[in-house]
Amino acid sequence: MKSILEKYKTDIEKLEKITGKVIYSKLLKEKNRINFFSKISEVKIGKYLAQEFHNFIEYESVIHKQIPDWLISYNKEKIIVEVLKINLPNIKLTNKIESYEKGEYFIPPSGVFMGLACLSFYDKMKIEDKELKYRKLIEQKGYKMIIGVDVSDWEKRIDVLDIKDSFNFRKPNTECNQFIKNVAGLLVIPYFGNIEYISNNNCEFKISDEALCKLKRSY
Repeated sequence: MKSILEKYKTDIEKLEKITGKVIYSKLLKEKNRINFFSKISEVKIGKYLAQEFHNFIEYESVIHKQIPDWLISYNKEKIIVEVLKINLPNIKLTNKIESYEKGEYFIPPSGVFMGLACLSFYDKMKIEDKELKYRKLIEQKGYKMIIGVDVSDWEKRIDVLDIKDSFNFRKPNTECNQFIKNVAGLLVIPYFGNIEYISNNNCEFKISDEALCKLKRSY
């Protein structure tokens, strides 16, 4: 997986300099390939956050016995950013990783795939579980929360619109859903196009307008 890691080496070195954390050498030693690609997703989100929150981000800091992937400390605001990579089924993912390692993986031509795609119930539950993990910090300690969702696998063909349709943040929260109440928004890495931030209009713990502008300015 070293050849894959080289693609992100410059970004990782910048994040190491900003955070003071060792990232590259740990990834070199990572034996679990699924964990490896999950960490790469964290790097992608970290690179995005660093564009506007350069001096205000921490990586894997301990907060009340929890270790979120990223923490933004900006203008007295504490924003947890948890990252989740939505993977292919295990067999397909294993085959894809093996193709990467052999240098045989086919990169599809650029262009938008026009077809039916959606976030599965199982994948949606994995996203929602992130909020449950940090619920006490949000409701009792005043932290805000953003979830980074990496759906960049071409084979899944999930884009930002699919994520928006899955959560309906613009509609009233009539079900008293704790996830909708507590999560300020989603930072989505789609299979095509740029990272995009989706605001949750129903969140009771919204991030400040200034922080929101910084998130959206990174597009």
